[in-house]
Amino acid sequence: MARQSWKTYIARLKQAVTTSKQATVKHLGIGMMVIAMVLQSVVFFQDYAQAASDDMIQGGVGSKEAILAHYDKNTNNFRDVLTYNGITRAELANISSTKVRYEVDSSAQSWGWTSRFSEAQGQKAHTVAGRTIYSRPQKLWDSSWYMGWEGSSATRGKFRIMSSCGNLLTYSVPQVIPVTPTPQPKPQPAATCDSLTITQLSRNRYHMSAKASAKNGATIQSIYIRVYDPSGKLVDAGGVTGDQTGMGVELKTPGTYKAQATAVTSLGEVTSPNCTGSFTITEETKPEEPKPSVSITKTVNKQEHIKVAVNSDFTYEITVKNTGKTDLKDVAISDNAPKEVTLSTSSAGKVDGAKWTHTIANLPAGQSQTFSLTAKYAKFVEGKHKNTACVDTPTITGSPDACDDATTETYTVTTPPVNPPTQPTPNEPNKPAQPTPTPSVPNEPTTPPTTNQTTPPATTPQPTPTAPTTKELPLTGTLNTASGILGLGGLVSVTCAYVMSRRSLR
Repeated sequence: MARQSWKTYIARLKQAVTTSKQATVKHLGIGMMVIAMVLQSVVFFQDYAQAASDDMIQGGVGSKEAILAHYDKNTNNFRDVLTYNGITRAELANISSTKVRYEVDSSAQSWGWTSRFSEAQGQKAHTVAGRTIYSRPQKLWDSSWYMGWEGSSATRGKFRIMSSCGNLLTYSVPQVIPVTPTPQPKPQPAATCDSLTITQLSRNRYHMSAKASAKNGATIQSIYIRVYDPSGKLVDAGGVTGDQTGMGVELKTPGTYKAQATAVTSLGEVTSPNCTGSFTITEETKPEEPKPSVSITKTVNKQEHIKVAVNSDFTYEITVKNTGKTDLKDVAISDNAPKEVTLSTSSAGKVDGAKWTHTIANLPAGQSQTFSLTAKYAKFVEGKHKNTACVDTPTITGSPDACDDATTETYTVTTPPVNPPTQPTPNEPNKPAQPTPTPSVPNEPTTPPTTNQTTPPATTPQPTPTAPTTKELPLTGTLNTASGILGLGGLVSVTCAYVMSRRSLR
């Protein structure tokens, strides 16, 4: 029994292996068929695309009328190809009415737009309407028959139109005339003056440079630059051997000048608009000479006006400043005091009565010097008294060059008598004199009494405020906490008892 089971198992295993091999072979065969179909479709569509590109009439034609319609529309240059072969519309209209099956003829030439063969195989290229079309022996095609229409032309003889593609079939082809390329003209020698560059260096100085070039056998011998003044007169020129040069010019007369570069070449002298330019010499502007200038400031006790007491000294301040851009020589300063004022001393210079003078040998530009004069009033004189100071230098025309003033006035000081007698003031009748209260200063220490000093009255003691009665707060602590816990426990117990009673009623 065991041996029988074993044999059955082996047989089933062999059958499964056989079935698996058959399935594998089946799947492999299906895969190979799919690959072959894909490759065949690629080849088919590739051949179809090539054939379609070669067709004169895409998709072919099915009737004589369709052929004439495409001729009239000149579809894909169909009419141009027939005209190139000498076939007229009347000759095309006389083709057979129905299409006929024809065997491939070894002497026939088929026409198409795509190059499919080589010139050695008999293919020839023709130019029609700016396009290239090819005629080739029909036998080169891999076919034995075709459907089409046949006609006759006085120029080309027998011809046929193929139904599948609309291509023309002839038994002779026009003679291909070789296209002779137009000879290119021989390059001619040429020379040009290319550029003139003018660069300004200063008001009346310029630098100029020029370049020239030659080709096709021409040569540059030299190049030079000429400069003409506004009247057209030649004022300067320069040049060197070679194809570029440079020169500098310096002119004094203002105006607009013209510059022109000329190249001496094997073809003669040449110039161009690019080698012509102009430049301008402007008027010379002389720097403005610095103008001398001076100022003077007069104050009294640092002010414009003051009041002073008789026999009291006061001071005049005089400041001289060089406000120009050039040094000043021999700067003379003078001050004539008013007759009411007496000058006494000065910080510099000379005081002669009521006049003060001083000379600054050299006062540089932007610098200043200050002088002081001491003066006073000998007696009271009413009114304001003006004191004017002036400055003058030979560097500046005119005299004086600048002045300024300050004013003063005086007053008499009256000395009051020493300890004048005091007149008693009588009291009014029936009106007693009011006593003068003596203020008390709190919290001040008591000083010992002195002679002719009034003792202040005693200070009234202030009542001491009564302290407020403090109320005893309620007791808190462990006892209150315990009572709170007991109360909460009783409330919970009552609630539970109520709930249980309600359940028992149900």
